[in-house]
Amino acid sequence: MKTRSMIGVVASLGLILVSTLAWRTPIVQEQQQQAPPQEQKKTEQAMTPAAVRDAAVAGYRKWGDARIAYDREALESMVAPDLYIQLADRRITGKEFLDTVSQRNPRAAMTRFDVDVLSVQKKADSENEWTLVICEKIEYSLVNSDVKGPVFYSLWVTRDGWRLTEDGTWLITYSEEIGHENWQGAGDGKAPIEGW
Repeated sequence: MKTRSMIGVVASLGLILVSTLAWRTPIVQEQQQQAPPQEQKKTEQAMTPAAVRDAAVAGYRKWGDARIAYDREALESMVAPDLYIQLADRRITGKEFLDTVSQRNPRAAMTRFDVDVLSVQKKADSENEWTLVICEKIEYSLVNSDVKGPVFYSLWVTRDGWRLTEDGTWLITYSEEIGHENWQGAGDGKAPIEGW
């Protein structure tokens, strides 16, 4: 396949490659309020950055599966109603984001969506909000092609805001692009950068 036509495939994807996440946790505000002091202490310990990081790793795995499956229903269940995405050149609504990432392209399919959680920090002015910085590794392959390996690689670093709801569900409230880089692959499985 010529380079120009491969670039056309990538350009036609119309992708917004940012991620979000949500997960279920046994921490529920009502239980916190009614719990005896010993149970309250356990709840507070469960909200440590280490515990949030562990839950985030599992949550991003679930999010990645939904992204690869283009499962809009699953994606919608993982984001807050007021979700927004801040890209380098524009801000988009949660609906615009979901409209884009849940549509399949007939010529290319997402085959990888992996996330490394880089940092976890509680917001100082909130009891139920956290900020995570993550690194996403994304790959696309051609559909119905002799080229079997990835033809497009994308690396994103984003800052995601999460809110813990009253029923114990974590929902993404925003995702802000810190930076990204894209590479065109040759379909030979060779990663674009070391450590990919």
